[in-house]
Formats: sequence, structure tokens, C-alpha cells
Amino acid sequence: MSTTTRALIAIPATILLTLGLSACQDQAVSTPPSQDSQAEAQTTGSSEATTGDDSTDDGAAARERTASPTRSPSAPETSSVSSTKVAVGNCLKDLGSAANGEAVGDVTVVDCSEPHLYEVYAESEMTGTALPSEQEIETTAAQTCGAGFESFVGISAEASQTYTYTYFYPTQASWDHGDRLISCMVVTQDETETTGSAKGAAQ
Repeated sequence: MSTTTRALIAIPATILLTLGLSACQDQAVSTPPSQDSQAEAQTTGSSEATTGDDSTDDGAAARERTASPTRSPSAPETSSVSSTKVAVGNCLKDLGSAANGEAVGDVTVVDCSEPHLYEVYAESEMTGTALPSEQEIETTAAQTCGAGFESFVGISAEASQTYTYTYFYPTQASWDHGDRLISCMVVTQDETETTGSAKGAAQ
């Protein structure tokens, strides 16, 4: 089975107000990988336990493609998908079976009417043959996610008292597998579950 990896960057609101995107490392997701999750990543053929050399200390999520679980007719509609396959409009219950910063297989997509942590609201496709530098990725993400946040939520990320944003971006491994997307996700500043879409919330 071929395993791909991507990275997750969190953008705390306090940093957005002061230092901007380049300082996001101060409050980024940083839970260290557990031995169990590292072993799982190795047994599935992962070339990187989290994100390898192209990740930052902000934390990362390594994902692999697996089949969606069987769903009970009475259960809320959910699906388990590779995070390289998330799309605008998806709401994510969590980052899979592991905590933030640990290697995980899939993310859990739920209907936005169900409790969830993240909502994908914008994306940008990078070009070129080589993985862009960290600075180039940050610049693209700031433009895509920052402008997209205001258009989607109805208020800028700097002015919001409720929401901030985070994004997935390719690591070298996922880039080599064709991953070119920066996926922007809105999340509450205290990272608690919310119900319904943040579109037009203006808060």
C-alpha cells in the first residue's frame, strides 16, 4: 500500500493579530508522536512517521488511503477518507484515530450539521515540478486562507473573536504522489466542536 503524507499548520488568532502567519509556530499543534502511531506508520509502508524534513515544529499528520467504514443506517453520515482527498465543503470530525501531531491514517468527514472541529472552506493548487519552499507555501497559504476566510466567514481572521484557520499542505512524500493542494480549514479558536457551517457567521 502506498502511503502519502501532508502537514497541518495551525494559525492561532493571537498570533494573527500580532506577528502574522510567519509566527504561527508558537501555538501550533505539537503533540509528539506516540510509539504506537509510529509503529503503525512503519507497518503501512510510510516513508515518514509524521512529515519528514519538509515539516515544521507546528505539527503534522501522516495519512494513508483506506476503505470507508461500514455505517449503521441509524448512525450519522460519516466517512473515513485520506486527508489528501478532502474538498471544499467537507466538515471533519477529527484527524483520525490519533491526536494532533501524530501519524494518522484518515480523517473523519461528517455532515456539517453534526458536531465537527474543522470545515474546509478554500483550497489552492500549487504548480511546478519541485515542492515549493516552506516560505513559498506559507505565502500561498496566507493569500488563499486569509482572503478566503474573510469571504467565507464574513469577517477577517484578525478581527474574528470565535474562529481562526488552519491548513494542510503537501510534504515531499505526498507531493511525489501528486498532491498539490493547500486545504484551508476554519476551526474555533479554542478548538472545540461546533455544529453547522461557519459560513457567514461574521464572528
